[in-house]
Amino acid sequence: MRTFKTDGFPLRASLTLFALVLSTTSAAAGQTWWVDDDGGTGIDFTQIQPAIDAAQSGDLIVVHAGSYRGFSLQKGLTILGTGAGNTSVVRGTVMVTGVPGFERAVLSGLSLRPMVEYFDVDNQQNVLASPLALGVDSNLGPVILDNLEFDNPLGELGPRVSINECADARLYQCVVKGYGSFSFANGMDGVQVVNSHVEVVDSYLRGGDGGADWYGGPGGLGGDGLDASNSIVSVHRSTCLGGDGGDAGDDNTAVVIGGDGGHGLRLDGGSVALIGGIPSDRLEPGPGGIATCWLSCTDGAPGFGLLLLGASVARHSGVTIVSESVTPGSVASPAVPADPTLHRTGLLKAGDVQTFSITGPPGEAVTFHFGRKAVVLPGPLPGMDNLVTHDRSIQLGPIPPTGELQFNFTIPTGLPAGFTLFAQAEITSASGPRLTSSLPLVVRLFP
Repeated sequence: MRTFKTDGFPLRASLTLFALVLSTTSAAAGQTWWVDDDGGTGIDFTQIQPAIDAAQSGDLIVVHAGSYRGFSLQKGLTILGTGAGNTSVVRGTVMVTGVPGFERAVLSGLSLRPMVEYFDVDNQQNVLASPLALGVDSNLGPVILDNLEFDNPLGELGPRVSINECADARLYQCVVKGYGSFSFANGMDGVQVVNSHVEVVDSYLRGGDGGADWYGGPGGLGGDGLDASNSIVSVHRSTCLGGDGGDAGDDNTAVVIGGDGGHGLRLDGGSVALIGGIPSDRLEPGPGGIATCWLSCTDGAPGFGLLLLGASVARHSGVTIVSESVTPGSVASPAVPADPTLHRTGLLKAGDVQTFSITGPPGEAVTFHFGRKAVVLPGPLPGMDNLVTHDRSIQLGPIPPTGELQFNFTIPTGLPAGFTLFAQAEITSASGPRLTSSLPLVVRLFP
């Protein structure tokens, strides 16, 4: 590891310095495959799956704006949508499964919009399709989900995004909305995590709304923004919202019950969560559904912003938690002092200026780490892991009295699209070191 000091630059790191950091970091030069549903000169495939089948580990698949079928990925590739508007649209389920421990899969800049199962009233028949947008299952290698968008069509049962049996999955700048139900069925969870290590940064996760029932049955339950079981989750600078409970009513039924609202973040099965951010980041429940009838009506109960079950543990600071429920055997505790956070602004393309912001107690020293590899190594606190290799480190000095330290850099123009780097900040004080979340930095390709 090389350490660079920035004495004399308490708020800004040298641009030349950071260019040196990146330019001296080697990158494997795999082959680039071009996908465009319109075809044309220089295009290798019109769909994503044939490109995956042809590619080797370490290759890059660039997907132009257009509409594409779902696909299955089982090797370490980078699949990169072009443009800032997520105009590379996948209409079908995407599965990332069985990525080996020595490889890394990256999905970046895509919009996932699968069709769902619904009842066609006009034709009186079911229209069938998969309700799952993204399944990430049984991966030993890191899976990076960067700048992905999910719309919110109707559906029922199961999560919008499922992460199961994964050693390292990271969601960065993702917008995930669980399906709302078209009938009395329950809304879908935004993200469901089982037996996995997952990091969520700068993202928005919302559970789907429960469906209404106007024929005397109960309203559907709202889905959870993030539901984790037997997992380690880090949720930083993100918002998790529960879905609304479904309304219910019937003029001819004596007893009607509205659906309960979903939870912002639900932990079960001995899960551990590290939650950090600023007050605009929220863990917020969905409201209960409203019941209307002629005799005995019971509105649904609201969910909880944070719900802990089954001997789970959560450490939180900075974020707004609207309400919480901690069952016996579980523990939720505030971090005192507040844990540090890491945030980035700027368009991730070669030649563009980036601004990193580190929040933390004033006076604590900051070291910034860059690495080409994602790792999961035990850190100073439960759930606070070392998540990047320390290939290059920059000493930024103390956090100023404002509680926020910033520095700028420009991504060198020579970096190719798909180049992926990881960043994480470390602060040190008399009480010992503490770590922020990590940020995956995937260089994008824009027209």
